[in-house]
Amino acid sequence: GPISEEHYNQSQTERRREIMNPELIRKMQEISPEEQSYLDGNATVNKELYTSENTFEIDRNCFLKEGRLITVRPHSRFIDSPAHRHNYIEIMYACQGEDHSLSGWEGSDPSER
Repeated sequence: GPISEEHYNQSQTERRREIMNPELIRKMQEISPEEQSYLDGNATVNKELYTSENTFEIDRNCFLKEGRLITVRPHSRFIDSPAHRHNYIEIMYACQGEDHSLSGWEGSDPSER
């Protein structure tokens, strides 16, 4: 018979644990200074970490070292990100748990994303 969504999600989580390098998971779980500020009660995203523009368009130059075309970094946790754009392609991968960052897009017009 068909596999339930709950069973599928559980299987995917177990599979991730099997293939993820434990050292990589440990490194990605470290709390960054930015995240610590959120845990300490700062409820506002520091836009200066992400852009030099007045609009909130996250700038690739804030993350990529010169000459690099790709980077891997943990996404900031513990705070809701305000609406923003990117001048690059962002791909997110959840090593553990769930990501609800796109839940507000359900049913919206794709041209608004």
